Amino acid sequence: MPIDANIALGVRPIEQPNMLAQMGQMMALRGAQQEYEGTNALRDAYAQGGDLNDPAFRRRVMSANPKLGSQLISQHSETSARDIKTQADSLKTIKDNIGLANTPEAMAEYLRGAYSTPGGALLAKLIPLETAIAKIPTDPKGFANYQRNFGLTSDKLLESADALLSSRTSLATNAATVGATMRGQDLLNAREIE
Repeated sequence: MPIDANIALGVRPIEQPNMLAQMGQMMALRGAQQEYEGTNALRDAYAQGGDLNDPAFRRRVMSANPKLGSQLISQHSETSARDIKTQADSLKTIKDNIGLANTPEAMAEYLRGAYSTPGGALLAKLIPLETAIAKIPTDPKGFANYQRNFGLTSDKLLESADALLSSRTSLATNAATVGATMRGQDLLNAREIE
């Protein structure tokens, strides 16, 4: 093996910095700084109070941190969709079993139990439990109409729940798409600045 003359003379050759590596480090630092600023902006948005069901708040979240914002909106929408599905299924069960209550007293007891379920929460928004119990007629013909009308009201609530479920599912999909698009636009803007 030959002896390196630079070692023997104590001279080191001039080292050229790797410009590509330095540029990569700078880009990584810029990305980390933007992520940090976006997270702080997101934290500030939540500190001011907000609800992900509000479109204006969703826009603030997405503009603060598109990547994290789209994840939060998507998760919130999926959770809401599951809750709505649970309520709709529970309401369908309540509606299907309304015929089991054959007397006004049995109907009052049935409603007390039904209002304690997730589907009962939908009913409670429409008519409070005490009002529903107070409106139970005691005559047989009126009671039969009450049962039928209860089923019709439940059908309307189920239609509303299905529409809401559909909007939550599409919101989750849109949030993921918009987040990816906004993140891509951020990267393009960062390249233009350089």
